[in-house]
Amino acid sequence: MTAAHTVRDIQADLVVVGGGVGCLVAAISAADAGRSVTLLLPERGIGAGFATMARNGFHLDMGCRRLDLTHEGEAPLETYRPGMGSRPFAPHIRRFLEDRIGLEITSTASPKMIYAGVLADDFTASLDLTPLPRMLGTEAAAAVERETAALLSATPPSALTLGLGSPPDLAAGTLEDASLANHGLTLHTRMIAPFAAKLYPDKWRSIPADLAAKIWTPLLYPRTVNAGCRGNIERGRGAVTYFYPASGYFGELIEKLLAAAEATPGLTISRIPDLTNLSRDGARTTAELADGSSPRWACPLIIGSSVEAWCALAGVKTQIEKLPLAIIWLEVNGDDLLVEPGLLHVFEPTTSAYRVSFGGTGARPGHQIVTVEMTGNSPECTTAMATDALTRLGVLRPDATVTEIACQPALTIVAPSASNRHALRTAHARLAAQGITPRLIGTLNDLKADTLNDHILQGLTAHL
Repeated sequence: MTAAHTVRDIQADLVVVGGGVGCLVAAISAADAGRSVTLLLPERGIGAGFATMARNGFHLDMGCRRLDLTHEGEAPLETYRPGMGSRPFAPHIRRFLEDRIGLEITSTASPKMIYAGVLADDFTASLDLTPLPRMLGTEAAAAVERETAALLSATPPSALTLGLGSPPDLAAGTLEDASLANHGLTLHTRMIAPFAAKLYPDKWRSIPADLAAKIWTPLLYPRTVNAGCRGNIERGRGAVTYFYPASGYFGELIEKLLAAAEATPGLTISRIPDLTNLSRDGARTTAELADGSSPRWACPLIIGSSVEAWCALAGVKTQIEKLPLAIIWLEVNGDDLLVEPGLLHVFEPTTSAYRVSFGGTGARPGHQIVTVEMTGNSPECTTAMATDALTRLGVLRPDATVTEIACQPALTIVAPSASNRHALRTAHARLAAQGITPRLIGTLNDLKADTLNDHILQGLTAHL
């Protein structure tokens, strides 16, 4: 038998294919539960966007990386389903990270949001909307108050209005429709639409409403918006506390996961080239790899891959829509910072910067690494333009000392579009028709269940 047709039988209770956070967690958790697990890791690398880029002695996060461990009680782990929200399960995540893989984490400064030159606590997380009159101005806030009052009193209310009885089916409407049904024209036009259009130019209106969080555009409850404009509301829920590895760079999570996987009894790890085909013959699944080898097994499969790779395996010929992004990392003298290092959401429509975060290692004493995420392929992804944006946003003092560490001007992520969701559904159906129905991890599972918390929870529950 030639190398081009090498077949290898895998004897295991479970096979996990993929190198993302969820796949690593799934393999470890299943082995901890007594399963014999084979983990097939891609040779091209692990961790995906949660890995850290090493550059000239720096560890640089690939954009904003934070753990949201704010919890609302503690629901049994076996009741978790993708898309249902992670906060009731946050204690499980924290125990796994700290107790199981030994990741030391520390709380970070409260997230902030800036709009129209006003810096405020992140009401997208805490639902404290009392800064709205300062952000919008008195006249516009009064208009929002009138419009949301009308929405709340409408008979019948819109099927997309939040907080009026049973949860609406947001998948049935677009982000634009849902925003107008919950916020009214003024808030939609002034804040929501410009931010969405900044992130997803020309096509943002086609985004299904239940994917709003994918582009960090919130759908705020009309009662809360209305009360916020009147300035007489307390927080709708407790402030969110984000956590970060105490080491100072998020890639440590991937390192800890890999080390735990390598040390877990019952877990065998193999590195594989690209997966080119999956097929099913009775009880046996065969994977064809780019080097011509074909591992096969007769046990359940868990898989996490890119949307493009999954569609290719299913023979779905489509152009996966992508959001173009750009990231620049700057080293800044700490004395030049005007905000507490943490996380800043930029709703300001006059700049292509949409998020600013702090993290990474290698900065000189007294300095901070500032990560600026921008809408992609932007000419503003330069030190001068990023510095100008940070100064205008009130993050930096004028004439601050800034040094560029690195720049990635042409990154992409899967767009939260209706066409991409359709491509995924088609791929799932075609593979299922061939008898291939693995447990899916990450974006493959659900475009709207793609936060780090969701990845970890999917991994913790995939073998249950």
